[in-house]
Amino acid sequence: MHVLSGRIHLVVALLLLPVQAAADDDDLRDALKLGASTTLSADITAHEAALGNVMDGFGHVNLYGNGLYLASRSRESMARGWAALSVREYHDDPSGVATRLMMGYDFPLLQHSRLGFSAGFAKANLDTGREIESRSFSFGPYLKTRIGDKLKLKSWMNVAQPVYRYSGGSTRAMRVGGGTKATLSDRIGGIKMSSSAALSMSHQFTPSAGSLDGFEISNLYSSISARATLNPDGHFKPYFDVGVTQGYWRNDSSFGDYSTPRFATGFQWSHKKRSLTLQIDGSHVFDPTLPVALTSNFRLSF
Repeated sequence: MHVLSGRIHLVVALLLLPVQAAADDDDLRDALKLGASTTLSADITAHEAALGNVMDGFGHVNLYGNGLYLASRSRESMARGWAALSVREYHDDPSGVATRLMMGYDFPLLQHSRLGFSAGFAKANLDTGREIESRSFSFGPYLKTRIGDKLKLKSWMNVAQPVYRYSGGSTRAMRVGGGTKATLSDRIGGIKMSSSAALSMSHQFTPSAGSLDGFEISNLYSSISARATLNPDGHFKPYFDVGVTQGYWRNDSSFGDYSTPRFATGFQWSHKKRSLTLQIDGSHVFDPTLPVALTSNFRLSF
């Protein structure tokens, strides 16, 4: 009887092995998808932030909340090299740290345009239920141009091959991203009016690795905003900002979209190479579930 019972338990255990293995693969795949989504968002955000510094001026050094930007001293009629470092921490789900280093070079093109190329290296160590380590190298062009005195256009794209390492293996993905932004500004009396429209997208394909099925992630983001700045030539500049952000995301198992209106007011104080911004986010007036938030940002340039 004991021998028969032991054989039955062995047969049941053998039958359950594929089920347990499939469950482990599903858990690992979900953890890998979360890690891929997080690093995709972090890399695109850091890329846009770095190019924002590059395209908005000719500062030599900018030190701000979560990063550092360095550029060679140059006039607008000269070529220029630059580097940017950003660090982002995650404390919820997932938790961990993502770091990105970018370098680039741009030069004048025609009368009111600049063309450049950037390369970046990103590293992330995340806990998404499993330990996921990510490394990626990216490369791509960017372009900014001015049409008349009031309209500016900025566009960029990049290609990357992130590698994800996890317990038991690794996989290499393929990623492409791009974006464009138009900004229109004018003055009405002592008020500077500016408005912008932006569109960006990203897509990543992660192939099958061993027993893990592959997956794809797609993001589409758009925003429209308008700002009124009082006393634009003074040290103390109050402002009002209103806009809306819309997004769409999709992976192999789900999809969704969102629309978030935004209202904020604050002021910027600037003197020589230093600036301090205090802002109250009043989006609560559109969505009572959103908190009223106070944010600050200090920037030092030299």
